[in-house]
Amino acid sequence: MERVGAVGEGLFELAWERFDYLRLFTQTHAKLSVDYIPFTRRSGMLGAYTVAPMEWLDKAITEAHPLLNATSPELGPKQLGSLKQQLDDQLNRLLSQAFWAAGGKAVDLHACGGHLSGSSDAS
Repeated sequence: MERVGAVGEGLFELAWERFDYLRLFTQTHAKLSVDYIPFTRRSGMLGAYTVAPMEWLDKAITEAHPLLNATSPELGPKQLGSLKQQLDDQLNRLLSQAFWAAGGKAVDLHACGGHLSGSSDAS
């Protein structure tokens, strides 16, 4: 297994996915639009995509994780859940746009940096 510093590649990718998702979560809280798809594993189908950290954040909200409370003390579980749903909806729209921009084919978002240019080449 390839090593990334003192951490295995799988653990590094998991941490990055969560970090990037939380960054977009914070961006959503600041009422800024999400204009790129994070580097994350995803599953599902058109209109019902799931990115890997979605379930993890649901659990953190349900369990009132201390870091969520410390970073957003003004938000209760309902507000956190509502923000998460807004982000998930935005990500679903972006993933669907990428699919159609690629002519209905799967898109390697890592190859284009996750950014959507609005053109069909997604570069």
